[in-house]
Amino acid sequence: MQKIFWFTGQAGAGKTELANALKARINGEQKIIIIDGDDIRELYNNTDYSITGRKENVAFVQKLCTFLIKNEVVPIVCMVSPFSEQRRVFIEQYGGVEIYVQCNEIRGRENYHVDYYEKPKQSTRVIEVDTTNKSVTKSFEELWKKLL
Repeated sequence: MQKIFWFTGQAGAGKTELANALKARINGEQKIIIIDGDDIRELYNNTDYSITGRKENVAFVQKLCTFLIKNEVVPIVCMVSPFSEQRRVFIEQYGGVEIYVQCNEIRGRENYHVDYYEKPKQSTRVIEVDTTNKSVTKSFEELWKKLL
C-alpha cells in the first residue's frame, strides 16, 4: 500500500468525496486519516490565500503527514495545493501517489479557483481522474482501477 495519497485539483472537483471513498475502501487494512485543506484552514484560522500563505499551508500539511507516516498512519490529503514541484518532491520522498482530480462542470466552488494552479507533470506517481458529469461512485471506480 502507498504511504500517502495526495488528492489535488481545483475547488469543487471532487477531491474530498474521492478521498472519503478511498478511505472507506481500504479502511481496516491500515490506520488512515484524511487531511482536508478546508479543515486545516478552519482549525488554524488560516485565511491567507496568497501564494506565500498557500505554500505555508501545504508545508504545514506535509509536516503533519511526515509525523503520521512515521507513526504508521496513512495520510490521505485532499487540498488544492497549487504548486506542482512542492507536491512532487514530497510525494516522491515518501513513495506516495498524487491524484489529480479535474472537473469541467459548474459545482458552485468556482470562486475558490486558483488561477496559478499547476497541474502535475506526467509521472508514474500521478493518476488523473476526470469527475465531469460522473457520480462519486463512477469516478471512484475509475480511480480504484488505476490504483491497482
